[in-house]
Amino acid sequence: MHRIGLIVGNGLPIDLRGFLSPSLEVWDPQHPLDWQLWTPGKRDTHLLKSLPGFAKAIEEIKQMEGGFSDFDIFDRILQRLTRTPDPDFERALLEAEVRHFLAIAYSHFQLQVDSLDIEGWPWLTWIRGSKAELVGVVSFNYDLIIERALEDAGLRFHRFGVRLEDTGIPILKPHGSIDFDVEEIRMPVKYPLQNVALRNDFPLRRLDRIEFLQPRTEADIVLPNEYSPQANFQWIRPGYKWFQEIGSSLTRCIFMGLSYWECDRPEIDFLLGTLRADTELIVANPDPPPAFLNMVKERFQKVKVWRNGPE
Repeated sequence: MHRIGLIVGNGLPIDLRGFLSPSLEVWDPQHPLDWQLWTPGKRDTHLLKSLPGFAKAIEEIKQMEGGFSDFDIFDRILQRLTRTPDPDFERALLEAEVRHFLAIAYSHFQLQVDSLDIEGWPWLTWIRGSKAELVGVVSFNYDLIIERALEDAGLRFHRFGVRLEDTGIPILKPHGSIDFDVEEIRMPVKYPLQNVALRNDFPLRRLDRIEFLQPRTEADIVLPNEYSPQANFQWIRPGYKWFQEIGSSLTRCIFMGLSYWECDRPEIDFLLGTLRADTELIVANPDPPPAFLNMVKERFQKVKVWRNGPE
């Protein structure tokens, strides 16, 4: 019997979208800026109209240079934030708007997914067949697709740092989650944002689904192309410590749909560094990043590539 670790990236929602096609045709996880999203509390107002600083930045970038992907736009905004001194309210407001956008956008996406039957999805079938061997999960995704799959497979789970979650398979979500909000800050929140809460290292509470499309206090979401500013938060650090403790006991570790962007490499390399050289390393990706594939082939004795889903 294997002891399996599962590391999940954006390839998981992309794979599920393909399985559910055409039901999620307009919900491409790689193009959240194209989604038709309403503002929490204002169903007649598009979300971007309630995040005016973010909307203005998008238009300015598009006017200067055309042909950008959504994640190119996030990268340009991140560069703008990096150039601006930290104690600046306009800078903080823009940063908060971008993080809130991602939290609310992927909440919309998740609710669409939850309205659909995913029975027969190969990854759900694989999880169901491997549940006795699955030791834990690290998900770099904001969405709850891996949580949905575990639930549908009859597995309980808990996420690090979330109050009242303490049993089941451990899940670390170092880049945040759509159902996380800080526990100890209470302030009025509405869109457009009037107050800004950013990067507070506080305990988390889990948002109920009814709260997904309500204003939230803080969106601790790591932006695309961003080196994580929250890797040492109290709800992330224990998760990495846990993986460091269990890594050497894993006989198989599956890296599903990871892009291996430069900004993510410190975290992914840390996870890889906890594994033994004889751990079976599986890269589940129809188009594995060459840098990642070459590196793991040098470091691990047994490397397999799943290009067409789980085997």
